[in-house]
Amino acid sequence: MQDHKLVKIRSCDDWFKIVEFLQQNWVLVDNDPVEEGCIILFFGDTFGGFDRLRLSSRQEAAAAQMRNGSRLCETDDRANEFITQPDPPP
Repeated sequence: MQDHKLVKIRSCDDWFKIVEFLQQNWVLVDNDPVEEGCIILFFGDTFGGFDRLRLSSRQEAAAAQMRNGSRLCETDDRANEFITQPDPPP
């Protein structure tokens, strides 16, 4: 049985990783509402979340995303020419 939970997203830190032709995985880094530190939320183009990770800081989260091959949307002008960020949930 799948555990479906709604997650309130406050982040504007959109990261992406191209995994296949016309398919991206998206990552949001946000402050953890429960514990000190941050939470990383992973989801696909359809906005279905598939994983989460807690880290001690946004700096650690950014370093982890760069090691994973993800790129920050707001600083990647070339990718913004052909990749459209998914709309947030209603």
